Amino acid sequence: GEDKDNPLRQSSKDSQGHDLKDLCEEMCLAQLEVLTSAWAAIPRIVKEDRAKMLRALFRIDGPHSELKAMRDGLKLAEERWKTDSTKRTSDIVGEEGKKRKLIVEDMPRELFYFFQHVRPEDMEVSTGGEKSIMWISKAYRHSTEAAEVQKVLKEFADAYRRAERYWVDCV
Repeated sequence: GEDKDNPLRQSSKDSQGHDLKDLCEEMCLAQLEVLTSAWAAIPRIVKEDRAKMLRALFRIDGPHSELKAMRDGLKLAEERWKTDSTKRTSDIVGEEGKKRKLIVEDMPRELFYFFQHVRPEDMEVSTGGEKSIMWISKAYRHSTEAAEVQKVLKEFADAYRRAERYWVDCV
């Protein structure tokens, strides 16, 4: 009973829970950055010709799923960007009655880095292909995990499209 009645102890417990949440989120964002760097560092020849190695480096199943860790970090970075944008953006009515944003919110570093080094499949032709998630898709083709991998890769592509749409809407 003493801990329950002591507001200082209760406040400390809440603070520790909040600190733990912040720490977990920071680790999640750091994982996104590290895994994005790993993706960028893999030579194209490995991406093209070593599907088994690519599946080993970017797993979808088990307790250590790099693809899911990237997805989770991406979601968190996107959510933070959205939250920051909402806090700092005011809408005004401009010419022709259209709303426009007064402030364009910079993308969080981890999110920018991800978009710089990981590209949707359909951009493969214009970027030379090394950054395309097409290689992961191909590595898992005809595997039992193919559908789950496609779902995660679609989330990557959807996030990329949302970011593109944000910048187009701001201009």
